[in-house]
Amino acid sequence: FFNYRLSDIELENLGNKRGDVELGLSRRERAVVAELDHLVFHPAAFNVLLQLLVSGTALLHAPKDPKGKARAFRLDQFVLRRDNAGNLLEVVVEEKIDFAALPDDVALALESSPDFKLPDNPLDLSDAPVSLFTHIFWDTKVNKWVVYQEADGYRIESSVGLYKPEELEWMVVNFQLLPGES
Repeated sequence: FFNYRLSDIELENLGNKRGDVELGLSRRERAVVAELDHLVFHPAAFNVLLQLLVSGTALLHAPKDPKGKARAFRLDQFVLRRDNAGNLLEVVVEEKIDFAALPDDVALALESSPDFKLPDNPLDLSDAPVSLFTHIFWDTKVNKWVVYQEADGYRIESSVGLYKPEELEWMVVNFQLLPGES
């Protein structure tokens, strides 16, 4: 769905190396497409486009971890805050996940918490939905993005991360952003 190209002037300046450069660019294109396919990026990107048409905004999570898969979030799954110039300041994402899908340390902490509500049938604990919140915010003290997750009020310490602006794996996509609008 994309390709690398050089301008006509740059191609003329290459002379007899033009074929080698075009072959190298073509190889790089295939490598990028293969990486996007591995991340299951195309379905997530298509969902983002649909959400842009319907609600005007969407959230894309494209993890750099090779085991991670790209995901798109609808407007009813996240809230965000911007400054008056339109710069992103904070995002909170809510996902409903099955109790059985939680990491072991989180499940144990929730089970021992007095606030955690078990389902009516204790045998159905695997199907108990848990709200998993991901909090992303810009920390001016360290000039980095801070990301962490919580499950029913329990902060998941293994999820805490600091990211430079160019490393953030979360992207808010807007069809049109009006001044002063979050």
